Amino acid sequence: MRIRRLIVAAGVSFGLVAGPLAVTLPAAHAVPSTPSGPASYTPPAVTWGTCADPRLARRGADCGFVEVPLDYSHPNGTKIQLAVSRLRHTTPDAQAQGPMLVNPGGPGASGLIYSVFRDFIPNDAGQSYDWIGFDPRGVGASLPSLHCIPDYAGYNRPLYVPVTAHLENVWLQRSKAYAKACDAAQHALLGHLTTRESAYDLESIRKALGAPQINYYGFSYGTYLGQVYGTLYPNRLRRVIFDGVVNATRVWYAANLDQDVAFQKTITVFFQYVAAHNSTWHLGATEKAVELRYYSELAKLVGHPADGKIGPDEWTDIFTSAAYYVYGWVDVATAFSEWVHNRNAQPLVDLYGSPPFDDNGYAVYLGVSCTDTKWPTNWRTWQRDN
Repeated sequence: MRIRRLIVAAGVSFGLVAGPLAVTLPAAHAVPSTPSGPASYTPPAVTWGTCADPRLARRGADCGFVEVPLDYSHPNGTKIQLAVSRLRHTTPDAQAQGPMLVNPGGPGASGLIYSVFRDFIPNDAGQSYDWIGFDPRGVGASLPSLHCIPDYAGYNRPLYVPVTAHLENVWLQRSKAYAKACDAAQHALLGHLTTRESAYDLESIRKALGAPQINYYGFSYGTYLGQVYGTLYPNRLRRVIFDGVVNATRVWYAANLDQDVAFQKTITVFFQYVAAHNSTWHLGATEKAVELRYYSELAKLVGHPADGKIGPDEWTDIFTSAAYYVYGWVDVATAFSEWVHNRNAQPLVDLYGSPPFDDNGYAVYLGVSCTDTKWPTNWRTWQRDN
């Protein structure tokens, strides 16, 4: 059993790790060079007001909504609302560089908070931009927001790894039930969650801001959204940073398989790190010893969740965070050690999270991924490739 087999069932979102790069935009895969229909839609200007999020409010950000069509081929039809935030430039207007839109990926990740990036750019280089955070369609504070089964990722779920035919069928039925719940919750929205439509939304945000061009900072899936926008509107992008670039020719079935390989590589490096600090965590002096300890503890949780909450799936998800982000390694290793040596589950619970659970990010991740491109229809293909 290898961690890649576990992670593939987790349905986690993209968070590829790489250094930020200023890039020349490539043509996104299978996206036409000119848009049809959306060019004629112009949204109302944003009515800015106080932000409900206290973190944004404390920084003096403005918040509002951009009204866009649910279906851009029918611009006069049903409208939806995209939540946006803004932290204005602090330099003299003559030095202002225009809006900088930020998308953190997912798909399905909330980006509303990311206007605060203005204050985190080295050497005050961010102060000359108007930083715009936004929640893509279906996400977070945008209206409507997609929620299917909020506690779908609740405590102590069935084992991810399909070690029996029955367990495999359990997950297939759970997945079908989840899809049906999403359809019941937001049938109309589900048909309009493509990256292409989110790129149209970027153009609508640009128009609502009254800006001739936008700057754009995208990471993970956000790089793909930026590639699609740059292909549809090549003259509207000014300065661009892509961090953790998605291969546009691999979306999304192949990209998920690629990510499993990357997870396996990264989690091995994490185990090496824990072994190198064995004097702190006492989990094994070699990578192999730490890995064996990981799987040993996972096996013990099957049918016997820690604190009645953290079963093998929750355990896997906690460690998956270490395959995403180096900055969480100390916390994950500490929780690992606390459980092994003291049977203290609280650090694990803290890392996993507590009710009320929210499936919004997961729901939109699936909605975009499954709508953007074709996937194999034969489940045996999935089994073989995974």
